Amino acid sequence: MDPQAQTESLPTPADARATTLTRVFLAAAVITGMAPFIYKIAWIRMLSLVLGATTHSFELMLSAFITGLAFGGLWIEQRIDRVNEPIRFSGYVQLIMGALALLTIPVYVMSFEWMPWIRSALQPSDAGFAGYSIVSHAIALAVMLPTTFMAGMTLPLFTYVLLRKDSGESSIGRIYAANTLGAIAGVLPMAYAPDATHAANIGMGSGQTAHTILGNPRIEVVDTVEIEVEMVNASRHYGEQVARVYDDPRSRIHIEDAKTYFSLNNTVYDFIIAEPSNPWVSGVSSLFSQEFYATVRNCLEDEGIFVQ
Repeated sequence: MDPQAQTESLPTPADARATTLTRVFLAAAVITGMAPFIYKIAWIRMLSLVLGATTHSFELMLSAFITGLAFGGLWIEQRIDRVNEPIRFSGYVQLIMGALALLTIPVYVMSFEWMPWIRSALQPSDAGFAGYSIVSHAIALAVMLPTTFMAGMTLPLFTYVLLRKDSGESSIGRIYAANTLGAIAGVLPMAYAPDATHAANIGMGSGQTAHTILGNPRIEVVDTVEIEVEMVNASRHYGEQVARVYDDPRSRIHIEDAKTYFSLNNTVYDFIIAEPSNPWVSGVSSLFSQEFYATVRNCLEDEGIFVQ
């Protein structure tokens, strides 16, 4: 081989820096894909206690989440060419997003005070329902919008940085692929307990939660605790979408009150998932009591997690 040609084929320091930068931003894309979905699930579970666990409430919360992402992307798209140091700016965006995510907690706590006042001020009429929906959406926006606005800026920024650093147009696909992988990881409790073997699920619902858990080959036992036998009978109609709950030998269904079950059960779990509805629903409020949380703690391994 010609020595000159061999020298030209060797990677330069600039190439090495570009490769390192690409790896850093791909890792950041995974994390920023994961974080907003973790936030979304937490916010929806939290706000369900304030706004209710109805389909309309879920639609309002999802709308608030997507609105924040959309406006964040729109805002940066109109200004990205004027960002002098996009790498540093991207770092600031991540730090601000984290800080705003923490600030959602006091806003969420205050929403418990807003909702009773709003419910008492509105009349049970069509106009009252419209007003309730508008206020509910406003509360969801107050909790979600600041953080999701910052999250919406991340992917345009990341792809812009890599394109400016001559990483090629393929970097766009890699950034979005990494972000999607992070988003997938950000939605199952099993991501926090990857070596789990024993799991419990409070509430049958449609059966898809237990079905999904059983899709993990490491899982040895899934105990589903449901107080109403008709929920178990009804979810059978989802067929293959919940088949593992009924056909997998690792699945055990217990028709019993969850509080009683965990008080008398000696099994210790790696993680427990609880999906009760609002604490003011009859028969469910006991699952939000200090006594129940103390009982559940005794049913977890030392490194076990409780997800509600």
